[in-house]
Amino acid sequence: MQINSSTSSSAVTSTSSSGGTDNASQMATLQKQLRKLTQQLKDVANSNSDTKTKQKQVALIQAQIEAVQAQIAALQQQKQQEQIAKTTKAQASNVTKPSLQNKPTDQRQKDGQNTLGQQVDAYV
Repeated sequence: MQINSSTSSSAVTSTSSSGGTDNASQMATLQKQLRKLTQQLKDVANSNSDTKTKQKQVALIQAQIEAVQAQIAALQQQKQQEQIAKTTKAQASNVTKPSLQNKPTDQRQKDGQNTLGQQVDAYV
């Protein structure tokens, strides 16, 4: 039983270090490993081993489950950060820059403050 647990541990490590796969496939692999570890935990609980051996195996498997859960949480956080970055980038590209049309409006507003009498010098 302990050999299977060690094998699962090395599989978890190799999954987290492989950068070639996308988040979805990594997530699926991690969830599969989590189900496998959960089954191993049930098998240890139902085994005929002595109590001390069971406790060690349960502690080992629980540590592996926690590691897989941490990797799943890291992938979820990475995905969330990617979505935030994508949304921020999209919003940044939608920000309107001041156009040339605003400049004449600003000039008209300045002219509107000056009345016609103030703009024309009257010579008598």
